[in-house]
Amino acid sequence: MSTEWISWLTALLVVTAVIAKIVAANLLTRLREEVAGLVMEARKQKAICDGLVERRKSLEDNVEFFERRREENEELRARLEADAEAYEEAHRKHLEDLGYDPDEEDPEAGLIPGLIPGLIPGPEPESETRVEAGNAADLGPQGAFAQADTLGSDAILAVLPPTVGDSDKLFLPDAVITELLAAGVHVVDRSTINQRLQGAGLDLRKMLDQEEYYRLHEGAAIDAVVIINSRLMGGGIGSATCRVIHFPAGEILLSTSYEQPGRDERADDFESLTRTAQHIAAAIGKVIRKPTSGTGTTPVGSAL
Repeated sequence: MSTEWISWLTALLVVTAVIAKIVAANLLTRLREEVAGLVMEARKQKAICDGLVERRKSLEDNVEFFERRREENEELRARLEADAEAYEEAHRKHLEDLGYDPDEEDPEAGLIPGLIPGLIPGPEPESETRVEAGNAADLGPQGAFAQADTLGSDAILAVLPPTVGDSDKLFLPDAVITELLAAGVHVVDRSTINQRLQGAGLDLRKMLDQEEYYRLHEGAAIDAVVIINSRLMGGGIGSATCRVIHFPAGEILLSTSYEQPGRDERADDFESLTRTAQHIAAAIGKVIRKPTSGTGTTPVGSAL
């Protein structure tokens, strides 16, 4: 074989080897890319599976939580139904003790024969007499009272908003406290109440949120609580409600509302905060008796 043929054959082999190497390199690169893509997809699917597992666990926890809540609500419903039945029975007994037939829709028509209203024993001569809470005009437009009774002149009151944390709800209670103190009513400030409750292991915020006002009597030595809810409007109070609850029995001695109807909410000529506080303090004063002599009493509201 001549040298020229050997040279051509050598060159052909070299070119073939180069081409084979290039093709192999391309194949390896494509394989690596495919493998890398498959690895990434596998990781992505694994992450999705892990998320689904976590989601399932979270849903199982939610189901368990709501199951517990359902059981707690059923227990609470059973307790409330039992309390309602006990309250109804106590109310019926109270009506019977007063001489009324509890099955009658009209209490006056249900007066049990043989009991004459004029002969029902009244209060003892030395005890405080019942005072009417007043009329709707005492609280301005749309004022109304639900019950009338009296507190002793030495009763200690707490004047509180319905919730803790809203500063706008404190303006009217603070103004009412000022008016009550000026009339000689015994009022304990909120910081003192909070300290007493904390000393007894109680929380004022939770107590107000859950309307457990009776705990004020136990933990803060309060005879009655005044709950005032109000809504600011313009330069004064647009509407307000007030309840006076007496302990330890929890009687509502006063329930009243105050509203200024027919006013434009953008106007600034609303009745002033002080005037509204005077209206409500006067209503509270009507259920507090203040002695004027050794034998007589007069409502504190007359001083307001």
